[in-house]
Amino acid sequence: ETTGSKIVYFDNFFLGDGFATQLGDWDNLKLQEPEPVGHTSLTFSATPTIYGDQANFQSMILSGNITAVTMANWIPGIPVWLKFLQDGTGNRTVGGWPTIKWAGGSAPVITVTANKADMQCLVYDGTNYWDCGLRQNQ
Repeated sequence: ETTGSKIVYFDNFFLGDGFATQLGDWDNLKLQEPEPVGHTSLTFSATPTIYGDQANFQSMILSGNITAVTMANWIPGIPVWLKFLQDGTGNRTVGGWPTIKWAGGSAPVITVTANKADMQCLVYDGTNYWDCGLRQNQ
């Protein structure tokens, strides 16, 4: 009887026949190669879902306010940097974060100056999301 699944990450790994048979005994084992790296541009949404398994650097141009953020498929231990760039109008806000263990106890207020950006680093520990860095007004 299995009660959950596990994702195992391998760098430069070759899966041979014999080992594949052994892994078949682990009913819910998922292999993913490689860990997410690189950049992805997110299309603006007032209620975006940020997929932590897509890239470790993700950016969005704010053309409106974000009112609710959902996070999905985050990989424990892999930090993800989120860049929010104000459009030429500015005064856009980012709010509605899920529960995050923020440095200082509360979510940061982003820079609202037109064409300026903030970068927020978050990491998932398997249970909680943690603030791991902030760069503002760039």
